Amino acid sequence: MNRNELYQMIVDRTIQCFTPTEHELHMIENRLKQYSNEELKHLEANFTTFGVDAILECMYSAVVEKEHKKKEKGGRYDGK
Repeated sequence: MNRNELYQMIVDRTIQCFTPTEHELHMIENRLKQYSNEELKHLEANFTTFGVDAILECMYSAVVEKEHKKKEKGGRYDGK
């Protein structure tokens, strides 16, 4: 699978599992764009090993938690 296919598959699974808001989806897409091709391959492989829900829950929680912490500090999420 090429990088774009891996990226889109992960985004699609995220949408199916969590129905994120538009803002949350944007944050996750930004996070995935920072991953190397190798990291995307490992993430996809972990879906099979550990289960899609468990992997996406970790990633989704980390991204959303980062946003909430920034809001608590009065900051704004800049996508990085």
